[in-house]
Amino acid sequence: LAEDMSKLKQELDKCVAEREALEKSCFKLRAQKAREAKLRAAAMTKYGEASAFKTDPEHQMHVARVLMERAELRAQIRRSLRTLNSWRLLWSMSKQHQKSAKVGG
Repeated sequence: LAEDMSKLKQELDKCVAEREALEKSCFKLRAQKAREAKLRAAAMTKYGEASAFKTDPEHQMHVARVLMERAELRAQIRRSLRTLNSWRLLWSMSKQHQKSAKVGG
């Protein structure tokens, strides 16, 4: 009887672990689906009229998503350039300071 109980407990623990893994994956899928829906709504709101094929919603969505991704990439490039320019400024100031220290010292 004790062996049967331990086997049942192991099976129960295994089932609980599988259920928790399934719930976690379902949560991730729901979150991903919600993000995609939010992105789709934003893309259609901002770029929905950009498609020449007004009667084809799938094509409209594709064009809107491409334009949305392009805008995100451009924003990312602007942020990167801002950081790069800051580092360039710091580097040039450092070089000027080193030159003035050599001349003065």
